[in-house]
Amino acid sequence: MESNMRFKKTTLALAAASMLAAGSASAALTSFQTFTGNVGYSADGVGSTSQNGTISAQVMAGSTVLAAYLYTSTWIAGASGAGGTFNGSAVSYTSLGSNSYLSAARADVTSIVKPQKWPAI
Repeated sequence: MESNMRFKKTTLALAAASMLAAGSASAALTSFQTFTGNVGYSADGVGSTSQNGTISAQVMAGSTVLAAYLYTSTWIAGASGAGGTFNGSAVSYTSLGSNSYLSAARADVTSIVKPQKWPAI
């Protein structure tokens, strides 16, 4: 019983010390796009190690697509090498930044998505 209590106290002390030793994190959000009026939003995602996947958008019939973006994130610093195809069209990404391990990038796919005929949902 006493060794169990000592273990709990040691574990609690180690947990408290690790929280104190961890640096604080901070991030700021900045507005990328702003739309006004009767605007909807659809988002989907896929995680893959094979670099293949299917994503879907929920768009009401008769809607006008104002903008469409494809985002990627990789475990490789720098977004070089990110690319591929989306609905059969080549996609080029613009880097959004990276740290030592993660990289993020965005591709404007409005010209690919906008002309699609959207079924009623």
